[in-house]
Order: sequence, then structure tokens, then C-alpha cells
Amino acid sequence: MPLLPVQFPANANFFITFLISVATFDMLPAQVIPFIFTFPENEPYTLGFDNCQYGSIYAVENLGTAFVLLNIYMIQLVEYYLLKLCKNHWKRAARWHDNLEKALFWGTLIRFLFEGYLELCFSVFVSIDGLTWDTEFNSVYYNNAFSMILSAMLVGLPFFIFFYYGLNIDSLDDDEFI
Repeated sequence: MPLLPVQFPANANFFITFLISVATFDMLPAQVIPFIFTFPENEPYTLGFDNCQYGSIYAVENLGTAFVLLNIYMIQLVEYYLLKLCKNHWKRAARWHDNLEKALFWGTLIRFLFEGYLELCFSVFVSIDGLTWDTEFNSVYYNNAFSMILSAMLVGLPFFIFFYYGLNIDSLDDDEFI
């Protein structure tokens, strides 16, 4: 609601801001991302986005906990592929590989993208609109690459869902489906 150009009372804006922080499961304090990444000072995209706690044009700063969870997922993907290389030589690696495969693919990623799709879209597409390449901050380059990769995933996700569920329509009632 704060993104719409409609005047709301201050107490309604406060309540909606509180609901947004609860609904996005943003558990990390806002000071964690600036502790890791250094971004130049910038203005919010619009006042409405600033009221919704999207106070930056950089997706890394706006996503907060979701950004950290996405990076943990990427680290687990690297771990998965390393275990895949070792699973023929080490029995424990084969077991870890199988457990990671069950956890990483389909269930975790799809649920995360379903739950955070709107938040990811807001953050990433605002960041795409404000891409800057002439800067001395490496964090901005990382944000640009992160935003472009994630925007490709966000655009492709509805098509993937349509085709995936369309091909598996007979399996939707199975207990083990996703």
C-alpha cells in the first residue's frame, strides 16, 4: 500500500511497515550488510519504496536476510558439486551428497522463490533500473552481477513453473511430489 501514491495516516504506515518486516522474515539487523559491503551514498528509488524499507537502489542492501540466505544456498551448491566429485571415493561424501541433493533441488529453492518472489522482484528490478558501472566500489559490481543473474531467474521462474507443473500434472497428488 505505501507504494501507491495515496496518502495514509502515519500510524497506518507504521503498522504496514511492521507487517512488511514480519512478512519478509527479515531477521538480520540492517547493520549487517553495510558491515560486509560498502556502497556509495544514494537516495531511495522513491519515497514509497523508502517507506516500505527499500531505502536503497542496491538489491544487496534491500534484501537483507534473503540475500544472506541466497548466498548460503550458493555455498551449498558449491559444496554439493565438490561432494559429487568425491562420492565415488568416500562413502560419507556419497551420503552427504544424497542428503544435499534432496534438500537443495526443487523443494528448498522453489519454496524460497515462491515465498520471496515479490520482495526479490522489487529489490532486483529497482537495482537493474539503477545499474552503475563507473564506480570505485567493488560492492556495486557484485550487486550488478547479482541483480542481473537473479533477474534472469525471476523472469524465467513463471515459465519454468508453468512447464514443470504442466509436465507433471498427473503427479501432483503424490505424497512425494516436491
